[in-house]
Amino acid sequence: MFRFAKVSLNNRSVVALITIVIAAFGFLSLGSLKQELIPSFATPQAAIVTTYPGASPAVIDKLVSQPIENAVRKLDGLVTSTSTSQNNISIVRVEFDYGTSTEKVKQDLSSALTGVTLPTEAKASVLSGSFDSVPIIALAVSANDGNNDAVARTLSDVAVPLFSSVTGVRDVTVSGVREKRVNIKLDTAAMTANGVTQQSITTALQSNGFIVPAGSISDKNGGISVEIGTPVETLDALKNLPLIGTKTTVKTTTIPTTGFPTSGFSTGGSNPFANLGGSAGGFGTPTVTTSTTAVYLKDVAKVTYDNAPVTSIARVNGKEALTVSITKTQDGNTVAVSKGVQAKLDEFKQKLGNVTVTTEFDQAPFVEKSLENLTSEGLLGLGFAIIVILLFLLSFRSTLVTAISIP
Repeated sequence: MFRFAKVSLNNRSVVALITIVIAAFGFLSLGSLKQELIPSFATPQAAIVTTYPGASPAVIDKLVSQPIENAVRKLDGLVTSTSTSQNNISIVRVEFDYGTSTEKVKQDLSSALTGVTLPTEAKASVLSGSFDSVPIIALAVSANDGNNDAVARTLSDVAVPLFSSVTGVRDVTVSGVREKRVNIKLDTAAMTANGVTQQSITTALQSNGFIVPAGSISDKNGGISVEIGTPVETLDALKNLPLIGTKTTVKTTTIPTTGFPTSGFSTGGSNPFANLGGSAGGFGTPTVTTSTTAVYLKDVAKVTYDNAPVTSIARVNGKEALTVSITKTQDGNTVAVSKGVQAKLDEFKQKLGNVTVTTEFDQAPFVEKSLENLTSEGLLGLGFAIIVILLFLLSFRSTLVTAISIP
Protein backbone atom coordinates (compact mmCIF):
# COMPACT_ATOMS: atom_id res chain seq x y z
CA MET A 1 0.00 0.00 0.00
CA PHE A 2 2.90 2.37 0.82
CA ARG A 3 4.49 1.73 -2.59
CA PHE A 4 1.17 2.29 -4.35
CA ALA A 5 0.69 5.60 -2.56
CA LYS A 6 4.27 6.60 -3.35
CA VAL A 7 3.88 5.80 -7.06
CA SER A 8 0.61 7.73 -7.15
CA LEU A 9 2.20 10.80 -5.56
CA ASN A 10 5.15 10.66 -7.97
CA ASN A 11 2.80 10.45 -10.99
CA ARG A 12 0.05 12.82 -9.98
CA SER A 13 -0.71 13.91 -13.55
CA VAL A 14 -1.21 10.31 -14.67
CA VAL A 15 -3.46 9.57 -11.69
CA ALA A 16 -5.48 12.73 -12.37
CA LEU A 17 -5.91 11.74 -16.01
CA ILE A 18 -7.05 8.22 -15.06
CA THR A 19 -9.51 9.72 -12.56
CA ILE A 20 -10.97 12.03 -15.20
CA VAL A 21 -11.32 9.15 -17.68
CA ILE A 22 -13.06 6.94 -15.11
CA ALA A 23 -15.38 9.79 -14.12
CA ALA A 24 -16.23 10.49 -17.78
CA PHE A 25 -17.07 6.85 -18.42
CA GLY A 26 -19.20 6.87 -15.27
CA PHE A 27 -21.24 9.85 -16.44
CA LEU A 28 -21.66 8.32 -19.90
CA SER A 29 -22.83 5.04 -18.40
CA LEU A 30 -25.26 6.88 -16.14
CA GLY A 31 -26.89 8.56 -19.11
CA SER A 32 -27.37 5.28 -20.97
CA LEU A 33 -29.06 3.45 -18.08
CA LYS A 34 -32.70 2.52 -18.65
CA GLN A 35 -35.22 4.46 -16.60
CA GLU A 36 -38.18 2.24 -15.69
CA LEU A 37 -40.94 2.21 -13.10
CA ILE A 38 -41.21 -1.59 -13.11
CA PRO A 39 -38.10 -3.68 -13.80
CA SER A 40 -38.20 -5.76 -16.97
CA PHE A 41 -39.06 -9.29 -15.88
CA ALA A 42 -40.44 -12.06 -18.08
CA THR A 43 -41.26 -15.62 -17.04
CA PRO A 44 -40.79 -18.35 -19.67
CA GLN A 45 -44.39 -19.51 -19.28
CA ALA A 46 -47.37 -19.40 -21.59
CA ALA A 47 -50.82 -20.88 -22.12
CA ILE A 48 -52.53 -22.17 -25.26
CA VAL A 49 -56.23 -21.43 -24.94
CA THR A 50 -58.51 -23.18 -27.45
CA THR A 51 -62.25 -22.64 -27.68
CA TYR A 52 -64.48 -25.35 -29.16
CA PRO A 53 -68.15 -24.36 -28.74
CA GLY A 54 -70.55 -27.16 -27.83
CA ALA A 55 -67.89 -29.78 -27.05
CA SER A 56 -67.83 -31.82 -23.85
CA PRO A 57 -64.69 -32.19 -21.68
CA ALA A 58 -64.08 -35.71 -23.07
CA VAL A 59 -64.24 -34.49 -26.67
CA ILE A 60 -62.09 -31.46 -25.83
CA ASP A 61 -59.45 -33.69 -24.24
CA LYS A 62 -59.33 -36.16 -27.15
CA LEU A 63 -59.53 -33.78 -30.11
CA VAL A 64 -57.84 -30.65 -28.75
CA SER A 65 -55.83 -30.99 -25.53
CA GLN A 66 -53.98 -34.21 -26.32
CA PRO A 67 -52.89 -33.25 -29.88
CA ILE A 68 -51.67 -29.85 -28.71
CA GLU A 69 -49.81 -31.27 -25.71
CA ASN A 70 -48.18 -33.97 -27.87
CA ALA A 71 -46.92 -31.30 -30.28
CA VAL A 72 -45.67 -29.05 -27.48
CA ARG A 73 -43.67 -31.83 -25.80
CA LYS A 74 -41.39 -32.00 -28.83
CA LEU A 75 -40.11 -28.44 -28.29
CA ASP A 76 -36.57 -27.89 -27.01
CA GLY A 77 -36.21 -26.43 -23.54
CA LEU A 78 -39.64 -27.51 -22.31
CA VAL A 79 -39.74 -28.10 -18.53
CA THR A 80 -43.37 -29.01 -17.83
CA SER A 81 -46.72 -29.02 -19.59
CA THR A 82 -50.20 -29.43 -18.14
CA SER A 83 -53.62 -29.44 -19.76
CA THR A 84 -57.13 -28.71 -18.52
CA SER A 85 -60.22 -29.71 -20.51
CA GLN A 86 -63.56 -28.12 -19.72
CA ASN A 87 -66.82 -27.53 -21.52
CA ASN A 88 -66.10 -25.51 -24.68
CA ILE A 89 -62.47 -24.72 -23.76
CA SER A 90 -59.01 -26.28 -23.49
CA ILE A 91 -56.07 -24.74 -21.63
CA VAL A 92 -52.54 -26.11 -22.09
CA ARG A 93 -49.95 -24.48 -19.81
CA VAL A 94 -46.25 -24.79 -20.61
CA GLU A 95 -43.02 -23.76 -18.89
CA PHE A 96 -39.61 -23.47 -20.51
CA ASP A 97 -36.06 -23.19 -19.18
CA TYR A 98 -35.41 -20.02 -17.22
CA GLY A 99 -33.88 -17.37 -19.43
CA THR A 100 -35.98 -18.17 -22.49
CA SER A 101 -37.47 -14.93 -23.82
CA THR A 102 -41.21 -14.41 -24.07
CA GLU A 103 -40.95 -13.77 -27.81
CA LYS A 104 -39.20 -17.11 -28.36
CA VAL A 105 -41.81 -18.92 -26.26
CA LYS A 106 -44.66 -17.49 -28.36
CA GLN A 107 -42.81 -18.18 -31.59
CA ASP A 108 -42.10 -21.82 -30.68
CA LEU A 109 -45.68 -22.46 -29.57
CA SER A 110 -47.12 -20.84 -32.69
CA SER A 111 -44.86 -23.03 -34.83
CA ALA A 112 -46.00 -26.12 -32.93
CA LEU A 113 -49.67 -25.22 -33.45
CA THR A 114 -49.26 -25.07 -37.22
CA GLY A 115 -48.62 -28.80 -37.26
CA VAL A 116 -51.67 -29.71 -35.17
CA THR A 117 -54.93 -30.69 -36.89
CA LEU A 118 -57.84 -29.33 -34.88
CA PRO A 119 -61.60 -29.39 -35.52
CA THR A 120 -62.84 -26.69 -37.87
CA GLU A 121 -64.75 -24.87 -35.13
CA ALA A 122 -61.79 -24.87 -32.71
CA LYS A 123 -59.85 -21.61 -32.37
CA ALA A 124 -56.45 -21.63 -30.60
CA SER A 125 -54.46 -18.66 -29.31
CA VAL A 126 -51.16 -18.32 -27.42
CA LEU A 127 -51.20 -16.16 -24.28
CA SER A 128 -48.02 -15.02 -22.56
CA GLY A 129 -47.16 -11.92 -20.64
CA SER A 130 -44.52 -9.98 -18.75
CA PHE A 131 -44.14 -6.59 -17.11
CA ASP A 132 -43.26 -5.25 -20.55
CA SER A 133 -46.88 -5.91 -21.56
CA VAL A 134 -48.06 -3.18 -19.17
CA PRO A 135 -48.67 0.07 -21.12
CA ILE A 136 -46.23 2.82 -20.24
CA ILE A 137 -48.61 5.51 -21.45
CA ALA A 138 -52.35 5.58 -22.19
CA LEU A 139 -54.10 8.36 -24.09
CA ALA A 140 -57.84 9.11 -24.09
CA VAL A 141 -59.28 10.57 -27.29
CA SER A 142 -62.77 12.10 -27.41
CA ALA A 143 -64.51 14.13 -30.11
CA ASN A 144 -65.45 17.65 -29.07
CA ASP A 145 -68.80 17.28 -30.85
CA GLY A 146 -69.50 13.95 -29.11
CA ASN A 147 -69.30 11.88 -32.31
CA ASN A 148 -66.67 9.36 -31.26
CA ASP A 149 -67.76 6.94 -33.99
CA ALA A 150 -66.46 9.32 -36.66
CA VAL A 151 -63.11 9.58 -34.86
CA ALA A 152 -62.94 5.81 -34.44
CA ARG A 153 -62.96 5.30 -38.22
CA THR A 154 -59.55 6.97 -38.58
CA LEU A 155 -58.03 6.57 -35.11
CA SER A 156 -56.25 3.27 -35.76
CA ASP A 157 -54.95 4.45 -39.14
CA VAL A 158 -53.48 7.56 -37.51
CA ALA A 159 -52.31 6.37 -34.07
CA VAL A 160 -50.63 3.08 -34.98
CA PRO A 161 -48.16 4.31 -37.64
CA LEU A 162 -47.53 7.63 -35.87
CA PHE A 163 -46.62 6.27 -32.43
CA SER A 164 -44.96 3.12 -33.78
CA SER A 165 -42.32 5.37 -35.34
CA VAL A 166 -41.11 6.34 -31.84
CA THR A 167 -37.94 4.44 -30.92
CA GLY A 168 -38.65 1.77 -28.30
CA VAL A 169 -42.39 1.35 -28.98
CA ARG A 170 -43.45 -2.27 -29.35
CA ASP A 171 -47.22 -2.09 -29.80
CA VAL A 172 -50.02 0.48 -30.12
CA THR A 173 -53.51 -0.72 -29.16
CA VAL A 174 -56.79 1.14 -29.69
CA SER A 175 -59.78 0.22 -27.49
CA GLY A 176 -63.28 1.53 -26.94
CA VAL A 177 -64.13 1.49 -30.66
CA ARG A 178 -67.64 0.31 -31.48
CA GLU A 179 -67.25 -2.38 -34.09
CA LYS A 180 -69.82 -2.98 -36.79
CA ARG A 181 -70.84 -6.34 -38.20
CA VAL A 182 -73.32 -7.84 -40.65
CA ASN A 183 -76.04 -10.00 -39.09
CA ILE A 184 -77.86 -12.59 -41.19
CA LYS A 185 -81.04 -13.97 -39.57
CA LEU A 186 -82.33 -16.95 -41.51
CA ASP A 187 -86.04 -17.40 -42.22
CA THR A 188 -86.69 -21.13 -41.90
CA ALA A 189 -90.09 -21.05 -43.58
CA ALA A 190 -88.80 -19.10 -46.58
CA MET A 191 -85.78 -21.40 -46.86
CA THR A 192 -88.03 -24.47 -46.93
CA ALA A 193 -90.34 -22.93 -49.50
CA ASN A 194 -87.45 -22.05 -51.80
CA GLY A 195 -85.45 -25.24 -51.23
CA VAL A 196 -82.44 -23.43 -49.75
CA THR A 197 -80.33 -24.93 -46.96
CA GLN A 198 -78.03 -23.27 -44.45
CA GLN A 199 -75.05 -25.00 -46.04
CA SER A 200 -75.90 -23.58 -49.45
CA ILE A 201 -76.01 -20.06 -47.97
CA THR A 202 -72.64 -20.62 -46.30
CA THR A 203 -71.16 -21.87 -49.56
CA ALA A 204 -72.53 -18.87 -51.45
CA LEU A 205 -71.04 -16.46 -48.92
CA GLN A 206 -67.65 -18.15 -49.13
CA SER A 207 -67.66 -18.35 -52.94
CA ASN A 208 -68.82 -14.84 -53.80
CA GLY A 209 -67.38 -11.42 -53.19
CA PHE A 210 -63.86 -12.31 -54.29
CA ILE A 211 -61.82 -11.28 -57.31
CA VAL A 212 -59.98 -14.27 -58.77
CA PRO A 213 -57.17 -13.93 -61.36
CA ALA A 214 -58.22 -15.60 -64.62
CA GLY A 215 -55.06 -15.15 -66.64
CA SER A 216 -53.90 -12.51 -69.06
CA ILE A 217 -54.40 -11.41 -72.64
CA SER A 218 -51.42 -10.30 -74.71
CA ASP A 219 -51.08 -8.85 -78.16
CA LYS A 220 -48.60 -6.70 -80.06
CA ASN A 221 -49.64 -3.62 -78.07
CA GLY A 222 -49.03 -5.21 -74.68
CA GLY A 223 -50.90 -7.30 -72.16
CA ILE A 224 -53.69 -6.96 -69.61
CA SER A 225 -54.68 -9.07 -66.64
CA VAL A 226 -58.12 -10.66 -66.54
CA GLU A 227 -60.00 -11.02 -63.27
CA ILE A 228 -63.28 -12.73 -62.50
CA GLY A 229 -65.68 -11.78 -59.74
CA THR A 230 -67.22 -8.75 -58.14
CA PRO A 231 -66.47 -7.71 -54.55
CA VAL A 232 -69.39 -7.36 -52.17
CA GLU A 233 -68.82 -3.88 -50.78
CA THR A 234 -72.34 -2.72 -49.81
CA LEU A 235 -75.20 -4.10 -47.77
CA ASP A 236 -77.52 -4.05 -50.81
CA ALA A 237 -75.03 -6.12 -52.78
CA LEU A 238 -75.01 -8.69 -49.98
CA LYS A 239 -78.81 -8.76 -49.84
CA ASN A 240 -78.92 -9.41 -53.60
CA LEU A 241 -76.46 -12.28 -53.40
CA PRO A 242 -77.87 -15.00 -55.69
CA LEU A 243 -78.64 -18.44 -54.30
CA ILE A 244 -79.61 -21.66 -56.04
CA GLY A 245 -82.83 -23.15 -54.73
CA THR A 246 -85.26 -25.86 -55.72
CA LYS A 247 -89.00 -25.56 -56.15
CA THR A 248 -91.27 -28.58 -55.99
CA THR A 249 -94.72 -28.57 -57.61
CA VAL A 250 -97.38 -31.26 -57.39
CA LYS A 251 -99.78 -31.60 -60.34
CA THR A 252 -102.80 -33.91 -60.34
CA THR A 253 -104.06 -35.36 -63.64
CA THR A 254 -107.83 -36.10 -63.60
CA ILE A 255 -109.05 -39.24 -65.34
CA PRO A 256 -112.79 -38.96 -66.24
CA THR A 257 -115.17 -41.69 -65.10
CA THR A 258 -117.74 -41.24 -67.84
CA GLY A 259 -118.56 -44.46 -69.63
CA PHE A 260 -118.52 -46.65 -66.56
CA PRO A 261 -121.85 -48.41 -65.95
CA THR A 262 -123.91 -46.95 -63.20
CA SER A 263 -126.87 -49.37 -63.18
CA GLY A 264 -127.66 -53.00 -63.70
CA PHE A 265 -126.08 -54.20 -60.50
CA SER A 266 -127.73 -56.82 -58.30
CA THR A 267 -130.22 -55.72 -55.71
CA GLY A 268 -128.54 -54.62 -52.55
CA GLY A 269 -125.21 -54.48 -54.28
CA SER A 270 -123.06 -51.35 -54.51
CA ASN A 271 -121.62 -49.65 -57.53
CA PRO A 272 -117.81 -50.36 -57.56
CA PHE A 273 -117.18 -47.22 -59.62
CA ALA A 274 -119.09 -44.85 -57.34
CA ASN A 275 -116.01 -43.76 -55.33
CA LEU A 276 -113.69 -43.26 -58.30
CA GLY A 277 -115.05 -39.97 -59.31
CA GLY A 278 -114.32 -36.67 -57.58
CA SER A 279 -116.17 -33.44 -57.75
CA ALA A 280 -115.33 -33.32 -61.43
CA GLY A 281 -116.49 -36.83 -61.95
CA GLY A 282 -113.05 -38.51 -62.08
CA PHE A 283 -109.96 -39.57 -60.08
CA GLY A 284 -106.47 -38.01 -60.14
CA THR A 285 -102.81 -39.15 -60.37
CA PRO A 286 -100.31 -36.77 -58.62
CA THR A 287 -97.15 -35.76 -60.52
CA VAL A 288 -94.21 -34.26 -58.58
CA THR A 289 -91.95 -31.86 -60.49
CA THR A 290 -88.72 -30.38 -59.09
CA SER A 291 -87.10 -27.40 -60.78
CA THR A 292 -84.07 -25.24 -60.03
CA THR A 293 -84.78 -21.61 -59.24
CA ALA A 294 -82.69 -18.55 -58.46
CA VAL A 295 -83.45 -16.62 -55.27
CA TYR A 296 -81.67 -13.85 -53.40
CA LEU A 297 -80.33 -13.83 -49.89
CA LYS A 298 -82.87 -11.19 -48.88
CA ASP A 299 -85.68 -13.62 -49.84
CA VAL A 300 -84.66 -16.21 -47.25
CA ALA A 301 -82.93 -14.10 -44.56
CA LYS A 302 -82.98 -10.72 -42.88
CA VAL A 303 -79.66 -8.93 -43.48
CA THR A 304 -78.77 -6.01 -41.18
CA TYR A 305 -75.69 -3.95 -40.40
CA ASP A 306 -75.58 -3.45 -36.62
CA ASN A 307 -73.16 -2.77 -33.78
CA ALA A 308 -71.14 -5.76 -32.65
CA PRO A 309 -71.30 -6.79 -28.97
CA VAL A 310 -69.26 -4.38 -26.83
CA THR A 311 -66.00 -5.91 -25.58
CA SER A 312 -64.36 -2.80 -24.09
CA ILE A 313 -65.58 0.56 -22.77
CA ALA A 314 -63.36 3.56 -22.05
CA ARG A 315 -64.52 6.62 -20.10
CA VAL A 316 -62.76 9.82 -19.07
CA ASN A 317 -64.42 12.02 -16.47
CA GLY A 318 -67.64 10.06 -16.94
CA LYS A 319 -67.75 10.51 -20.73
CA GLU A 320 -67.14 7.85 -23.34
CA ALA A 321 -63.76 8.05 -24.99
CA LEU A 322 -61.35 6.04 -27.11
CA THR A 323 -58.12 4.78 -25.55
CA VAL A 324 -54.71 4.43 -27.16
CA SER A 325 -52.37 2.19 -25.11
CA ILE A 326 -48.65 2.11 -25.89
CA THR A 327 -46.22 -0.58 -24.73
CA LYS A 328 -42.44 -0.53 -25.07
CA THR A 329 -39.91 -3.11 -26.11
CA GLN A 330 -37.88 -5.01 -23.53
CA ASP A 331 -34.83 -2.82 -24.22
CA GLY A 332 -36.79 0.42 -24.43
CA ASN A 333 -36.35 3.35 -22.05
CA THR A 334 -39.63 4.27 -20.36
CA VAL A 335 -38.83 7.98 -20.01
CA ALA A 336 -37.44 8.29 -23.54
CA VAL A 337 -40.45 6.52 -25.07
CA SER A 338 -42.87 8.67 -23.07
CA LYS A 339 -41.18 11.89 -24.18
CA GLY A 340 -41.17 10.66 -27.77
CA VAL A 341 -44.92 10.00 -27.61
CA GLN A 342 -45.61 13.39 -25.99
CA ALA A 343 -43.66 15.05 -28.80
CA LYS A 344 -46.03 13.47 -31.33
CA LEU A 345 -49.25 14.65 -29.65
CA ASP A 346 -49.54 17.92 -31.58
CA GLU A 347 -49.25 16.08 -34.88
CA PHE A 348 -51.69 13.47 -33.58
CA LYS A 349 -54.34 16.10 -32.73
CA GLN A 350 -53.84 17.85 -36.05
CA LYS A 351 -54.48 14.66 -38.04
CA LEU A 352 -57.60 13.72 -36.06
CA GLY A 353 -59.15 17.18 -36.17
CA ASN A 354 -61.58 18.50 -33.54
CA VAL A 355 -60.66 16.18 -30.66
CA THR A 356 -59.44 16.36 -27.08
CA VAL A 357 -56.49 14.15 -26.06
CA THR A 358 -55.96 13.45 -22.37
CA THR A 359 -53.10 11.48 -20.84
CA GLU A 360 -54.77 8.85 -18.67
CA PHE A 361 -51.62 7.18 -17.42
CA ASP A 362 -47.90 7.83 -17.85
CA GLN A 363 -45.09 5.97 -16.10
CA ALA A 364 -42.48 8.63 -16.92
CA PRO A 365 -43.38 11.16 -14.16
CA PHE A 366 -43.17 8.43 -11.51
CA VAL A 367 -39.77 7.30 -12.81
CA GLU A 368 -38.43 10.86 -12.95
CA LYS A 369 -39.72 11.57 -9.43
CA SER A 370 -38.04 8.42 -8.11
CA LEU A 371 -34.75 9.38 -9.76
CA GLU A 372 -35.03 12.89 -8.39
CA ASN A 373 -35.54 11.57 -4.86
CA LEU A 374 -32.65 9.15 -5.29
CA THR A 375 -30.34 11.92 -6.47
CA SER A 376 -31.26 14.27 -3.62
CA GLU A 377 -30.82 11.51 -1.04
CA GLY A 378 -27.44 10.60 -2.52
CA LEU A 379 -26.23 14.21 -2.46
CA LEU A 380 -27.38 14.62 1.14
CA GLY A 381 -25.51 11.46 2.11
CA LEU A 382 -22.38 12.69 0.36
CA GLY A 383 -22.61 16.08 2.05
CA PHE A 384 -23.06 14.65 5.53
CA ALA A 385 -20.20 12.17 4.95
CA ILE A 386 -17.86 15.04 3.97
CA ILE A 387 -18.87 17.04 7.04
CA VAL A 388 -18.23 14.09 9.37
CA ILE A 389 -14.83 13.43 7.77
CA LEU A 390 -13.89 17.11 8.11
CA LEU A 391 -14.84 17.12 11.80
CA PHE A 392 -12.72 14.04 12.47
CA LEU A 393 -9.66 14.88 10.34
CA LEU A 394 -9.77 18.67 10.73
CA SER A 395 -8.01 18.90 7.36
CA PHE A 396 -9.49 20.39 4.23
CA ARG A 397 -6.93 18.66 2.01
CA SER A 398 -7.59 15.19 3.41
CA THR A 399 -11.35 15.82 3.32
CA LEU A 400 -11.15 16.93 -0.33
CA VAL A 401 -9.26 13.78 -1.30
CA THR A 402 -11.86 11.62 0.50
CA ALA A 403 -14.76 13.55 -1.02
CA ILE A 404 -13.40 13.05 -4.52
CA SER A 405 -12.90 9.34 -3.94
CA ILE A 406 -16.41 8.65 -2.50
CA PRO A 407 -18.32 8.86 -5.81
